[in-house]
Amino acid sequence: MSSYRGPRTALKEKAIRMYVRDGVSGTKIAQLLSIPSRTVYKWISIFAQENEESNRSAMKKENPQEEPPCPAPTTPQPLQPAMPDDIEALKSELSRVRKELTYQTMRADAYDEMINIAERQFDVSIRKKSWRQTVDSLCAKFPGRYTVKGLCTLFGVSK
Repeated sequence: MSSYRGPRTALKEKAIRMYVRDGVSGTKIAQLLSIPSRTVYKWISIFAQENEESNRSAMKKENPQEEPPCPAPTTPQPLQPAMPDDIEALKSELSRVRKELTYQTMRADAYDEMINIAERQFDVSIRKKSWRQTVDSLCAKFPGRYTVKGLCTLFGVSK
């Protein structure tokens, strides 16, 4: 059986490598590889799940013998010991970062959708061009309808 690796697989591996080894954000990877950020984040989450499962199975292989269950304690013990401030701070930071990630993912998806709508409405390929090429193309296609300054503001650059 041949092991065919299509261009999509190579692109996926490149995106994962950029994310893990180089620390590039998912949105930046999507821009660099000209693919939707939703796809990049999906690949990253699948990769993370696969790694988590392989780490768990490796831990089981290292400790194949399970210890017998401990007898129930005769004296009541506290349910959970007091946690140090460091752990509490890390938990709150993790919660904040997860909320920020959710927000940024939603924001990236919204931008992608705005670009999709603009590409369909104006029949201009925005993703494959720089902002300057896009502005020039829109100004040429619809003379007098859009100003260069207004379009530059849309892309977050000054004239």
